[in-house]
Amino acid sequence: MNSSVEIFEIVLGGVVTMMLPGYIILQIVTAVWFRGRWLTASLLPLVVFVPLLVHALYALSAGSNLWPILLIFFAPVGCLYLVILIVARYATTAG
Repeated sequence: MNSSVEIFEIVLGGVVTMMLPGYIILQIVTAVWFRGRWLTASLLPLVVFVPLLVHALYALSAGSNLWPILLIFFAPVGCLYLVILIVARYATTAG
């Protein structure tokens, strides 16, 4: 196998691994920083995250080895949404 492909796979694995903690941190930061409608928009991903978290905890208690998989799949989408929201918030108030 090509070494550049191996390096890409390692980097991609690291990025995906850090998405879940990154999402949680971004969710907390936006909940603290934003007010009004921006706060409502920043809390919107919790509508999906909380049920996924409940499912993951249920799967963990049932002994599943894939219990965090849905959280891992959701994390990049949640991170992207919150990053776009942060950029939009500061782009509209920078003027």
